[in-house]
Amino acid sequence: IIRDSIDGPLKAIGALGYIFITQWQLGLVTLMFLPPMAIAIQRNARKMKLAQSTVQSDLANLNAMTLESLQGTRIVKAFAAEDRIEGDYSGLVERTFQSQMKATRRNASLRPLVELIGAVALAAFLYVSGILAFHGVLQVADLFALDYALDVINQGSRNIASVNNTYAQVQAA
Repeated sequence: IIRDSIDGPLKAIGALGYIFITQWQLGLVTLMFLPPMAIAIQRNARKMKLAQSTVQSDLANLNAMTLESLQGTRIVKAFAAEDRIEGDYSGLVERTFQSQMKATRRNASLRPLVELIGAVALAAFLYVSGILAFHGVLQVADLFALDYALDVINQGSRNIASVNNTYAQVQAA
């Protein structure tokens, strides 16, 4: 996490700087897609924190019931409450499983969203690059270098998204 939280933003900022230095018009196109990316990452992190908080609460309840059941085995047997305890415990296990699955789905949904925004940015970037190359403002060699720089920004965004999700999980824990 430490590596990604340092590496991702540095690469993204460096690549964005290179794009602006090489072709400012493409830098502006790239900047158009950074706010939607940041909004998606922040929104997902908020939802991830809530989902992970539910997971932690469910795990705490499950652990508490496990401990109480094991420590109170004699009492459970004395009142013949094995079936009731088993039913309650099964319900807690199922609720914990469902909350874990919800958090996992939330975590897994971020990457495709970031990839989609990155793909749309790449399409717009290539479209504008093609226009600039057609008018002789941009050389083909520069086009490939700029395309690589955009990919570095996309990788940095994925790293930032991953760090943000992990941080939200840790905060909830």
